[in-house]
Amino acid sequence: MGLKLNLGCGTDYREGYINVDISRNIKVDVLADLNLGLPFKNNVFEEVLLIDVLEHLNNPDKLIDEIYRVCKSKAKVIIRAPHFTSQSAYADMQHKRGFSIRVFDDYTGETRWSFQFKSRYNIRKRMITFPKGKMFWNFIIEKLVNSKVFIQNLYENSFLRCLFPADSVYFELEVVK
Repeated sequence: MGLKLNLGCGTDYREGYINVDISRNIKVDVLADLNLGLPFKNNVFEEVLLIDVLEHLNNPDKLIDEIYRVCKSKAKVIIRAPHFTSQSAYADMQHKRGFSIRVFDDYTGETRWSFQFKSRYNIRKRMITFPKGKMFWNFIIEKLVNSKVFIQNLYENSFLRCLFPADSVYFELEVVK
């Protein structure tokens, strides 16, 4: 098994991963500010976790380029971040933004804006998740919204996003080199 990276791990320290965070108050393997790049060699990682981290960064696109640099071809990159309709996207003073289900489209090389990015990824999975708990209807909404990319786009571009605010976006990307 290849090297795995858990960026912005916080208290989610994972065995079998190199756990990276800026905080000195938690257990980490590498202390680093993700806004300043990654202190690793090129083409060494086969998996990267980025769970609830992108919303904290000044320039998330810079970190996406850094992940590309340190990953091998076909590496798996798992990302979760608050959806732009989520209350949590703006409930934390450290959050800088929320995200759309289309945030990684330009990294595929298939959009008119792809020329802006040198990093390339295949989007293997994309989901919009919804808060559950007492909002039992969100189980049905989540299944319906994620049934097709067309419906995900319809949800984000219509009044439905106001009626049923989402929680987060989830992606599984594959590095293309």
